[in-house]
Amino acid sequence: MENVRKMIAVSNSSPLIHLANIKKLPLLKDFHQRVFIPEAIYDEIVIQGKGQPGAVEVEEADWIKTKTIKDIATRDFLMCFLNLSEAETIVLANEIKRICY
Repeated sequence: MENVRKMIAVSNSSPLIHLANIKKLPLLKDFHQRVFIPEAIYDEIVIQGKGQPGAVEVEEADWIKTKTIKDIATRDFLMCFLNLSEAETIVLANEIKRICY
């Protein structure tokens, strides 16, 4: 894996929960330098999902970073079509893309 350029990623809850459920969450760390999640995803998995697959794993993974989104207007618009966590994930991915490029 040393020759592979590791990128950053933004994730929603499904990959994190499913990988944690099969004890493979660290695979994301193998391919990504860092994984970002919005606050709504953290809340969905760790707070609301306490006791469920992924809750402890996400909370303890120091390479998964929770970020606060800034573009509330876009989030609110997207919530006409998506739930809060999905909308925040899209907004966060867009915000991080702007920083990196």
